Amino acid sequence: SLARARTVEAMWDIEAEMDIRTADMGGFTIADLLYPENETALSRLLSYGWDDLGTIIMAEKARFDRVRPHMADSSIVPAIEVPRHPAYPSGHATQAHYLALVLGLVYPEVANELWNRADEIGIHREIAGVHYSSDTEAGIMLATQFVTALQSDPEFQRLLTEAREE
Repeated sequence: SLARARTVEAMWDIEAEMDIRTADMGGFTIADLLYPENETALSRLLSYGWDDLGTIIMAEKARFDRVRPHMADSSIVPAIEVPRHPAYPSGHATQAHYLALVLGLVYPEVANELWNRADEIGIHREIAGVHYSSDTEAGIMLATQFVTALQSDPEFQRLLTEAREE
């Protein structure tokens, strides 16, 4: 049923989000937020947990080793190239929600907008046929747990203060 949501507009977004770093978040590409030409306090904050989160995502994918939807149901035809790693949890959903949560700590006035955008990125992966909704839900939970843990880290708190002051 999600294949019916593959509108031209949705497919443009899905294609733009193939590499999470090229996805739009709050009017900026994620790569511009993480790796700007001139390093900023915000980029240092966002980058602080990014690589560790990626390692955790891949460890969880290996642990659960969940097949992609088209492998479980041959009637599902993915709209994009299927990643070669397992499906659970969704890396895109995890990383997008991580960014939404951390950006929301700096810019609480747009936290809901950022969260909704992160939800959209996760759902796009379902529409594309490469994730189950439970993969997305697991990504949201993982991001939430990770950011909660980061908030007790003194270095994260220092970087958060710097980003808010900037």
